[in-house]
Amino acid sequence: MFARARNLGSSLIFPLTVSIVFVLGACGALYLREANAIASNTRDLENRRMERFASVFGDEIDKMITDLRVMASGDGFQEYLTTGQTSDYERAVHRALFFSKDNTDYDKIRYIDEKGQEIFRLNHDGAIVPHDQLQNKADRSFFQKANVLNPGEIFVSAIDLNVENGAIEQPIKPTVRVATPVFDASGRRRGIYIINYLAANGIEHLRQFVPRYAQRFRMLDAQGYWLAGAKPEDEWGFELPGRSGLTMAKTDPELWAKILKEPRGQEPYKGGYFTWVRAAPRDFDPDKPLKLVAEEDFLVFASQLSAEEWNASFAGLRQTFVVVGLLLLVLATAVSWAYQARRRTQQERDRFFSLSNDLFCIAGFDGHFKSLNPAWVKTFGYTTEELRSKPFESFLHPDDLDKTREQFARQKGGQGVVSFENRYRCKDGSYRWLLWNAHPLVEEQLIFASARDMTERKQIDEKLQQSEERLRLMVESVRDYAIFMLDPTGRIVSWNAGAERIEGYTAEEIVGRHFSVFYPEEKRRERFPEQELAEAAAKGRAEDEGWRVRKDGSQFWANVVITAMHDSQGKLLGFVKVARDVSLRRQAEDALLKSQQMFEGLFENSPDAIILVNQAGRIVRVNAQIDALFGYTRNELEGQSVETLMPERYRMHHGRDLANYFAAPRTRAMGAGLELFARRKDGSEFPVDIMLSPLKTEEGDHALAVIRDITNRKQAAEKIQKLNEELKQRADLLEVANKELESFSYSVSHDLRAPLRHIHGFVEMLQKSPALEKEASAHRYMEVISKAARQMGLLIDDLLAFSRTGRAEINPVKIKMREMVDQVIRDFEIDCKDRKIAWDIQPLSAAPGDPVLIRLVWVNLLANAIKYTRTRAEAKIEVGELDGANKNSGGHEDEVVYYIRDNGVGFDMRYAAKLFGVFQRLHRAEDFEGTGIGLANVQRIIHRHGGRVWADGKVEAGATFYFSLPVKPTIQPK
Repeated sequence: MFARARNLGSSLIFPLTVSIVFVLGACGALYLREANAIASNTRDLENRRMERFASVFGDEIDKMITDLRVMASGDGFQEYLTTGQTSDYERAVHRALFFSKDNTDYDKIRYIDEKGQEIFRLNHDGAIVPHDQLQNKADRSFFQKANVLNPGEIFVSAIDLNVENGAIEQPIKPTVRVATPVFDASGRRRGIYIINYLAANGIEHLRQFVPRYAQRFRMLDAQGYWLAGAKPEDEWGFELPGRSGLTMAKTDPELWAKILKEPRGQEPYKGGYFTWVRAAPRDFDPDKPLKLVAEEDFLVFASQLSAEEWNASFAGLRQTFVVVGLLLLVLATAVSWAYQARRRTQQERDRFFSLSNDLFCIAGFDGHFKSLNPAWVKTFGYTTEELRSKPFESFLHPDDLDKTREQFARQKGGQGVVSFENRYRCKDGSYRWLLWNAHPLVEEQLIFASARDMTERKQIDEKLQQSEERLRLMVESVRDYAIFMLDPTGRIVSWNAGAERIEGYTAEEIVGRHFSVFYPEEKRRERFPEQELAEAAAKGRAEDEGWRVRKDGSQFWANVVITAMHDSQGKLLGFVKVARDVSLRRQAEDALLKSQQMFEGLFENSPDAIILVNQAGRIVRVNAQIDALFGYTRNELEGQSVETLMPERYRMHHGRDLANYFAAPRTRAMGAGLELFARRKDGSEFPVDIMLSPLKTEEGDHALAVIRDITNRKQAAEKIQKLNEELKQRADLLEVANKELESFSYSVSHDLRAPLRHIHGFVEMLQKSPALEKEASAHRYMEVISKAARQMGLLIDDLLAFSRTGRAEINPVKIKMREMVDQVIRDFEIDCKDRKIAWDIQPLSAAPGDPVLIRLVWVNLLANAIKYTRTRAEAKIEVGELDGANKNSGGHEDEVVYYIRDNGVGFDMRYAAKLFGVFQRLHRAEDFEGTGIGLANVQRIIHRHGGRVWADGKVEAGATFYFSLPVKPTIQPK
């Protein structure tokens, strides 16, 4: 029995062994197959996930590009570029505000002009940044690169940390900038439109795309710096201090080299796997019908599968060696997990598809909708089945068929659509405008598209355009008024033809400038323009009349009304200014007032008596002098006959003379040779001179009589005649006496020379005498005698020169003063060879005069300047000419004034009157030699030329001597 049992056991061992081996082999084979499948699936899943991450990030960039094009090409913004009007500016800002609030990932939306100045900026919270907080971004790389692009090109920056006011913004804000250049209707470049995308949000979206794998997600830039790393402290090494070495290029150079070589790949890494996809911004959507210009940069989307996670993938299979059921359970679990993950992904996509207010659809190349989100039913009123049952072009507006078919053909050719507009028919027959973005999948014969309902915006824009066009045509047709708009700060935003005619500026020259340019300088200093704006803002309106300035600098009298504009919430939008040139009215009023004031002033303040007589010979009006001249008051004379003021003997013929005068009115000047007399109130008579002038007034013709008492003039004339006769007699006697005096002076000066020569000769002989050789005191006495004799000789020479100056004939010619001064200075060079003198000779005008005498003037004045600067280490002598603005108060336009200025010892101005007197000296002879004749000679020469001479000085601060010569020679007698 035991043997049978043993045989039975033996017989079972083989098949059992075979079965076990078969099972183990099958399990092993199954394990290897499934292990390879799991490994392959895991790697493939990582690859697909990285591709999807790059695609999702690209979709964000693509959506941002679409929104950027919509905002940059919008009607309000484009009109603002053309007109600069506040209303267009507000529309452009409100449009940007709509997108800012609708997209929380947009950190900033800005328009920057061609000079780099932010015109408006909206932050991610929808706040509009005040004007005084706007910045200039001209030095930023993104502005410089985007501002040179061509129309339609898009700039996409690398991811970096946002910088505000020169410093990294805290907390840090990873940012991608998408920008496009903007051009106005004339094609002129006007700056860039730019969106700052919060890349941190995008990175976090990718982390949470599959939450359980968030810890695997990695992201690097083109230099290997971590944008999303295993630890926050490893990230942003290229921006943050102390992290510059935290790059994959340094920590894992072999793996980084493979990433740089291959755009996508997967490598074993630290017991697990490192999966990557490399993508540049321009690769996100290469089929767009626009040129995408990105910085030379790329992003690496990666997943780091750790050794623990990798090994955990095979934990279930290893249990197959113990129990096949566990293997099946693991496989079932894995299949269920994969199914559930796919289902969750689909549910998440369907939820987004269903909840969006925008219109999403999938259309086939056969022209039918395949899938539509609920927004289609809500917007157009059709059921989903009705929309899918017909070709989508059957819902189009007839006018949009051709352009839609053209876009559809491009889609089927593989090209995407950005910012395309057309109209779809609602179930009630109305049409709604849609703004499309679409992308085809050619291999699947499908088009994925999104549309935004733009109907209300179109209607509002159309109404605004019509209203603004009517207003523009009305304002531009007005030419007699300057009508233009100001922004809240006073800068001009619009300009009409009347403003151009009155102010002189074209719209291109003035729009954007502050309106204070129209005010005179003194008004701008008083800040009057700002006060007017403040008054208009506070009261709603400000009115003023005053002087304004045109472009050419001329001024005109303007009537100005400034009216404030507010929106429905009371916010100040700007101002409307209406100005009218009322210069002609002002001139007429001023002329009339001036004429009246002048007449009244002349009438009342005249030193002569004035009466106004009508055609009846009645006195209408008299001035104040009547009382002093005739003894009558105004009340006593006005209304009386003018004959009241005449002697009896003249009254008989006056009526006839009065009638003749008014029959042929004419002006009769004073001094007409008539012997006239008047009669005072007391009956006395006195000689008068009368001027008559006709005067027309509203009351009729009048005669204006100016009456002057010439009693004193007659007496003075008689006295003057008598004095002239006496003066002629005295002048004859004086001329004889002057000639005798000059002859005597010359003779005396000449006769004194002989004894002086004798004195000088005998002194020299005594000085050489051996008998006096040892007598020091005797030599000193003789030196004093010799010096006094020489001084006496100089005095005699100067007296002779002074005498000749008075007698010499003057022969005026045009003298080139600069040449004469240069020649005189050269003559002094030998005497001044041991002196240090700085000469400053200014340009000198030519003037008429006698060359010999004028040269003597220059010699005397320059010699004095050299002499009285002898105590200075460096003498400074300036010769020049005063211009009209610098002439003293006694100067004239018909004379040339020259001056000689030095830095010598100067003089006390209290004694300036003595300078030009004969033998008058202000310095001691021991200090400065001289005779006191030179300046007297200068004065005589200049006076004989009809000019003037004067001086200005200060003790130890130098002196300046001036002399003038008439432009036309005026020679005084000898």
